[in-house]
Order: sequence, then structure tokens, then C-alpha cells
Amino acid sequence: MRGETDFSAAQLRSQLRAWSVTSDASSYPPELDAYRRFYGFSFETDHYIGTLETNGQKIVVQAFLPEKPVATALVIHGYYDHVGLFVFLIEYLLSRDIAVVGCDLPGHGLSSGDRVTIDTFDTYVSVIKDMLRVTVDVDKVRFPAPLHVFGQSMGGSIAMELIEQSRAAVSGETVLIAPLIYPWNWKVNRWVYQLAKLFVNTRPRGRSNPTDRPEFIKLREVDPLQAAILPVSWVTAMVRWASRFERYSARNDFKPLVVQGLADRVVDWPHSLEVIRRRYQPRVLELEGATHHLVNEAPEIRTRMWVWFDEQLQWSPRS
Repeated sequence: MRGETDFSAAQLRSQLRAWSVTSDASSYPPELDAYRRFYGFSFETDHYIGTLETNGQKIVVQAFLPEKPVATALVIHGYYDHVGLFVFLIEYLLSRDIAVVGCDLPGHGLSSGDRVTIDTFDTYVSVIKDMLRVTVDVDKVRFPAPLHVFGQSMGGSIAMELIEQSRAAVSGETVLIAPLIYPWNWKVNRWVYQLAKLFVNTRPRGRSNPTDRPEFIKLREVDPLQAAILPVSWVTAMVRWASRFERYSARNDFKPLVVQGLADRVVDWPHSLEVIRRRYQPRVLELEGATHHLVNEAPEIRTRMWVWFDEQLQWSPRS
């Protein structure tokens, strides 16, 4: 069960070296085994981890490589999240012989930076571009084309902004999972934000759960990489990005896959779908009864996503 073993984030951080895909066993951090057990990485595959200096921060990059990859998937996590919470999506992609690369964004997970805050969403995009330069751009064997992008929640925001800034960076499909433009009940909460930014720098993290699944709720409660605050500066960065994003011109050449749970109370998904349908040509899967953190939903909901991905992306499961 995830979250039921000991894991020291500080110890793992102290053991990390600069990013490099290497077969040298001495570069494997001893605490990575505890990390894998804590977050449930039970599958056997080459797992690489290291740090990348970018935008004044030390970003932790991870890659999961099947024996004979046929494509690569970039996984971009959501707000408060990190790579360790995406075990089920990574396992699914590996089962399709897809190499997986991702990083903990600034202020998240194992990476450095003020906790869960950012100056601008463009910094997130810049970090992703730099990570691609040291992985996908330099090793076409381990990270073969096409490059697909999977973005969860805020990761969906970053994926869309990446496309807007550099369409050529993504040679494959873009998958937006419960993408964020504005949070749930923003019409009310924006007034709370306007008042809060006059008096405070941070607020306590909201109590809404991104899923009804007890196993994932318990994991988040004991996860040492979670934050308990909501910086007002992050909300400011989100508002500035969303306002800019909604003014972009429509793009009929972009046809992302969008998966949305209809019981989601984390993002304002009716508004997100309206904007995405107006700006792009999306293929949408709406999941009745599903909440926000879809990659950690119940197995039957995850299976519906995997089957839909197989149909839309024409990936063939192993025989």
C-alpha cells in the first residue's frame, strides 16, 4: 500500500547527482528504493533520476525507460503534485513501450524553490523546455519520437502554454487531464483573492479533496512532499496566465485529447471545456462520477481512460 513505508525526502535530495542517463550503478541513489516503495513504483524498468540547474533552481528530473521504446511521453504534474503521484499513468505508458520523462516543477516535490509558488507560468514552461533539451533532444534512442505530452490540472495549463509558445516541441499527441484554467467556484473565490492579496502572502491550503478514493487521500495526508499553504503570489500568476490564455487566437490545427471528471470540484471544468472547445478542436472524454485527480481514481475509471487512450492514440497493448 502506498504511503506505508519510511521515506526521507531530505536524504534522497542529498544523494542526487546532476542529470545523466547512465548505466553506472554507483549513480543510483540508495534512498530511491524507499521513494519507489512509498509511492508504489513496483514495476521493473530502468529508472533514472537527477538534478537540472535551471531558472535559478535545482529541478529533479526522472525517466522511466522500457527495453525497446517506440515513443516518448512527457508527464507534467499538477499543483501540489510531483512525479511520485503518477505511478499508474507511468505504468500504463510503459506497458505500451512508451518511455516516460518528467520533473518536479519549481517549488514542488523534490525540486528546490519557494514552496508551491511561482513568479509566472512562463517559468514552468521554461523549466519544461530545459528538461526536454537534456533528455529528448540529446538521446533519440532512449527517448524516441514522437513526443506525447500528458498534463494533469495545472500540468494541462503548462502543456497548452508550451504548445502556444513552441508547437514544434510536441511531435505527438497532447493529453489534457482535468485541465486548469480557473479553479472551482472562481466567481466567488476571486473576491476572496482580491481581498487576501491586500493583507496576506499565504493562506492555508483548501480542504477540498481531488478524489473520493480513500487510498489516495491517505497517501496525500502522509506524503512528505505535500505543502499546506496557498501562496497568494501563485494565484496571481495563475490569474495572469488564464487571462492571457483566453485572449489567444483559435487554433484549428490543434486537436488535444481532454479527459474530465464530471464530479470535479477543484477546477471550473465547465468553463475550461468551453474555452478549450472555442480555441481548439478537442476530442473529449467526460467521466460521470469521476473527480479531479483522474490518474489516481478508482481502477475502473482509470481503465476507461486507458481504453480511450488506446482507441484515440492507436497504441497496441502488448500481446
